[in-house]
Amino acid sequence: MRKHFLITLISLICLFPAFSQDARTERIDSLKKQLPHLHDSAKVDLLLELAKVFGTMGPNPDFDSIHKYTVAANTEALRIRYLKGEALSMLGLAQGKLAENNIKQAISIGEKLKDPKILGQCYLVRANRQNNRIEDLRKALAYFELADDVDGELEAAVALSDEYTSNGEYEEGFKYYDSCAQLVKHPSLTPWGREMALWYFVHIAELYSRAGDYPASLHFCRQGNLYAQQYRVAWNLEYTMIDKFTQSGQYDSALYYWKRLESRASPYVLSVREVWIGQLGEIYLKQKKYDSALKIAKEGIDLCKKQKDTGFVLAGHLLLAAKAYTEMKNYKTALPYAKECLVLAKKNNMLAASMDVCQVLAKIYHQLGNSTNAYNYLTEYYTLKDSSQSRQFLLKMYSLKKQTEDQKKTSQIQLLNKENQLKDQELKEQAIVRNSLVAGLVLVFLLAVVIFRNVSLKRKKEKAELQRNLTDLEMQALRAQMNPHFIFNCLSSINRFIYKNDNKTASDYLTKFSRLIRMVLLHSQKRLVPLEDELEMLRLYLDMERFRFKNGFDYSITTTNTIDGGAIFIPPLLLQPFCENAIWHGLMNKEEHGHLSISISERDKTLYCTIADNGVGREKAAIFRSKSVEKEKSLGLKITSARLALLNGETNKGTSYEIEDILDERGNVAGTKVDLRIMYKENIVETEHA
Repeated sequence: MRKHFLITLISLICLFPAFSQDARTERIDSLKKQLPHLHDSAKVDLLLELAKVFGTMGPNPDFDSIHKYTVAANTEALRIRYLKGEALSMLGLAQGKLAENNIKQAISIGEKLKDPKILGQCYLVRANRQNNRIEDLRKALAYFELADDVDGELEAAVALSDEYTSNGEYEEGFKYYDSCAQLVKHPSLTPWGREMALWYFVHIAELYSRAGDYPASLHFCRQGNLYAQQYRVAWNLEYTMIDKFTQSGQYDSALYYWKRLESRASPYVLSVREVWIGQLGEIYLKQKKYDSALKIAKEGIDLCKKQKDTGFVLAGHLLLAAKAYTEMKNYKTALPYAKECLVLAKKNNMLAASMDVCQVLAKIYHQLGNSTNAYNYLTEYYTLKDSSQSRQFLLKMYSLKKQTEDQKKTSQIQLLNKENQLKDQELKEQAIVRNSLVAGLVLVFLLAVVIFRNVSLKRKKEKAELQRNLTDLEMQALRAQMNPHFIFNCLSSINRFIYKNDNKTASDYLTKFSRLIRMVLLHSQKRLVPLEDELEMLRLYLDMERFRFKNGFDYSITTTNTIDGGAIFIPPLLLQPFCENAIWHGLMNKEEHGHLSISISERDKTLYCTIADNGVGREKAAIFRSKSVEKEKSLGLKITSARLALLNGETNKGTSYEIEDILDERGNVAGTKVDLRIMYKENIVETEHA
């Protein structure tokens, strides 16, 4: 809400660039010196530019000066009948009751002048004054593209992506986020466009936060800060980072950034203290410092009421006070704060706040002995929660789908490019050989022999290098094939939980699933990964399998003291298929509680890994599999065998595995054991794949 107010009031005044704080002061002084010497349209353009400079999104926008110079520009433009100046200044003054009429006149002027830049700006202003914004934003984007106005394109694309994702239309939203990601790199962006680029980082960070991926959210916050530093933008994403640290439980980091933000705050930021102190209250609440949180909440409420603010800022402080009093078991005092918060949350369509305050009200009424109200608010809380989780589920699934498709496309393109390079190289080599033979007819026999020998050696070297690169891409493609295998098994479980209407279990399992898939996608992009990362991914996978099969087995992972997991690098996703095979074919067919053990030792630059289970053994597993509807061979083991074959072909070293039954003292089958031998590397540079 606050963002849209700033954009409406500031960014749409005219089409000139904004500046960082130091550059803005220098620019203002320079423009003021030029002003007495300019006349007619040049004077109008300079007045509009002055208004734009005063209206930057930095920490201290000068609203009085914005209005002053916009009015002066409008007066002068009307006097000399400078239509472009009239249109732009009217857009800058499009506030209150005259806004709609001003916008209509500006559109009429833009159509008369056939100026797509003015028309794009008109529809951008109009979009920020109505609820159904998408149609106007799409028109604005089309006009900016026609005018080749990169700043306008970025601003409209950022607004469209935010609008679509807010409505739950994630596929459309991501399409515009992709456009924004390309536009922020455009070399012709003005300082104002750079500031619009920061809004892209804010929105994409918030989107990943909604999906529960706080590391990715913080990554985009840091990227935004680097962008702001590189282009001298007058603000950054530290304010957003405080929220993300708080949400992810990193309270010390959140408090550090909040205090740093407060110490650097400008007079303007300090004057709107009610807008940003709520973050400090949330940190104190999470740290169970209820008295401190309550003090912040009451200060914020007083400041909001002095400013006659009845929007989301006041609702946030009321919710904070209600939560603090509830945690202090002062339920009667908490009740009026919670009720007032709910009224404002519903009025301003605040889904998250409405959900939180309903939960608080249910708890308060329960403690006060009013079971009817407690039940009603708890029912409303779960209704809102189901709606929120449904939107989060769609977001997570679309984000996962998009990542998988992008990786598949990238891998296929790289493979095709390498194959084309190999073909081109073979053609070039043939030409070199042909030219060498022609030259040999002219030169003496000895010179011809020397040239031919050199060419042959070069051919072998280049061909070997290209063949190695092609093998690398084949390895990458095989690793990427494992992603659908993971996704198929896990999504089947999620579907089962949803079918059983077990929403909480589905939500918990989906959160773990998202984390696992993220690790799999990251690992599949690398040729080698640290052993400790591989084991972390394996533990997460085994925990999920135990969860799906109701703890029907347990597991242990042991390594010798001589192994440094951070210094040993192995191909990713080698151990998981063997563990999966042991669980599905050995342990799950066993009536008693199962156990899976993974032990790892090192000798002579080789890892020796033993994966043993106390399942039914290979013979009985084959019988069970023959009776099952699904008789297909384990895809994971099939892919792993192909990968090991490629590894052996590349290194000529014995990376291999053997599977045998475990026999008890009487000679009966007591389980299955896999002995896996892996040639590892210690050079971290080799983990990066070209």
